[in-house]
Amino acid sequence: MRPQASSATPESSVPWAAGLIVLFGLAAYINSLSGPFVFDDLPSIVSNPTLRALWPPGSVLHPPAASTVSGRPLLNLSFALNHEIGGEDVRGYHALNLLVHLLGGLTLFGWLRRTFLRVRFAGGIPGAQTWAAFAAALVWTVHPLQTESVTYIAQRAESLMGLLYLFTFYAFVRAMDAPPASAAAPWLAISVVACAAGMAVKEVMVTAPVLVILYDRTFIAGSLREALRRRWLYYAGLAAGWALLAWLMAGVGGNRNGSIGFGIGIKWWAYALTQLIAIPRYLGLSLWPHPLIFEYGPFEVTRFPEALPGAILVGGLAAATLLATWKRFPAGFWGCWFFAILAPTSSIVPGATQRIVEHRMYLPLAAVVVLTSRLLFVLLERVRLFLLFILVAALGLALATARRNRDYHSEIALWQDTVVKRPMNPNAHDNLGAALVRTGKWPEAAAQFEEALQLRANDPEAHNQLGTLLARAGRLPEAIVHFKEAVRQSPGYADAHLNLGSALAQSGRIPEAAEEFATAIRLQPGDAEALNELGTALAQMGQFEQAVVQFQAAVRLRPAFAQGHYNLGVTLAQLGRKGEAVHELEEVLRLQPSDGRAREILSELEPAGVKSP
Repeated sequence: MRPQASSATPESSVPWAAGLIVLFGLAAYINSLSGPFVFDDLPSIVSNPTLRALWPPGSVLHPPAASTVSGRPLLNLSFALNHEIGGEDVRGYHALNLLVHLLGGLTLFGWLRRTFLRVRFAGGIPGAQTWAAFAAALVWTVHPLQTESVTYIAQRAESLMGLLYLFTFYAFVRAMDAPPASAAAPWLAISVVACAAGMAVKEVMVTAPVLVILYDRTFIAGSLREALRRRWLYYAGLAAGWALLAWLMAGVGGNRNGSIGFGIGIKWWAYALTQLIAIPRYLGLSLWPHPLIFEYGPFEVTRFPEALPGAILVGGLAAATLLATWKRFPAGFWGCWFFAILAPTSSIVPGATQRIVEHRMYLPLAAVVVLTSRLLFVLLERVRLFLLFILVAALGLALATARRNRDYHSEIALWQDTVVKRPMNPNAHDNLGAALVRTGKWPEAAAQFEEALQLRANDPEAHNQLGTLLARAGRLPEAIVHFKEAVRQSPGYADAHLNLGSALAQSGRIPEAAEEFATAIRLQPGDAEALNELGTALAQMGQFEQAVVQFQAAVRLRPAFAQGHYNLGVTLAQLGRKGEAVHELEEVLRLQPSDGRAREILSELEPAGVKSP
């Protein structure tokens, strides 16, 4: 039986298909717009000083180290644009994430449609290519596995890179479909620019030039030699993006501040064995997206028998991909798409903290849905039956995505969900404890940190957080023990140094506290709180001039920092610089009109004839 033809012409179907992709995507993600900042959102956005101004661009294009935005200037710029428009109103960040994802779905649809027109498809029935491309793009857009890349704001790194990756291919195929060479050139230039821009968003873009030439060889030129002969200048332009990426990577130490690479203390072979567990899980979640887990925690496979089933599956798929690629079958390209895009994060190059991460499937999922939808098209035989099946499946996936988005509506809900699904994950307990602290649920938080330490004694985050709770309870000697253990285990942990300094200061050990505050500032120069604490310690030791320098730096970083202005004003008064002191104390009252301390000191200064500058 031949597949049934669609009554619509291919051209008239395109806007309907695009509209349905947008409609379903909005329905799936509209409830994501109010979710708070979570996890990596905090250092990448909330505590990121480079987002505060778009000009001069030197700051915003040099994001801070040790965060999701490190070495990714265009990602940082996108967050700065959000901050410029709406400050820290979370809805704007979510809205831009959703816009990026919807554009990605539309770009995938356009690229797949033009690709399918180049291959033998369903007996040549009109409209088949459009609806097959629509099916794959729709499922990709609403699939729950994409929530981590869309609803989790910091993972705009993945979705924005994904959009640029897809647009690199879309612009290329548009160039190939443009009859005269003069019409092709602008699209090829756009493709090169999109590729370079993607390099400045996330490092996975490194694989794009390789996959473009493989796509050319499979669907257009027929061979690698012919593709290079016809378009060598274009491929040189794509490859130039690697130089940009190398420069950006060098700026973060070549290993993203110690978060990836062979020198971070994780054996490459153990990481590779672990990925033989990860990749089958990704495939399973592509076909049945449950349960989704926000953070899998640190673990690794060290014995090959544990990874043997995964090795058989992955090895078999890799062998089939190589054979299909050699034969120039389209399925070979999609297999290479899957493996090549996962390769930078899911092969032998260790990642310091995460072994399985669902957002890594943002682009590889396209290969799975393309091959699955093509198979369904053949099996169901009729276009209308195929579309009905796809629409019902997409509706179910969209509902599952909306349900998953509800887990992101609060930090506590997200981490409770993670703890339930991964009870042996110390990171989940740490982060649930931190979320409970922020809502004032201190006993429940302490229980989570203690559980984390039971699971992993070498856990500086748990020591630091538990120390914070003990300090709040007035149990300073115990708190100091935990803070010292945190900085011993992680000497570069700025917050732990700051908290240790505060506990030492409260215990009267001011010189030791000053050393810890200075260390915290060295590790995190933009921390106004640490500068204020160091200034306080210096003032207590009688070093008023040095204290003023620290207080001034703190209020420059945070102009609305009332405590910093107050401390600066009091210290200036002690130095006899009464005019400056009055100015700072009046700033305190502007920020906090009910501050009786500042008002009392002002009443003592102003009768002496000192007026505000």
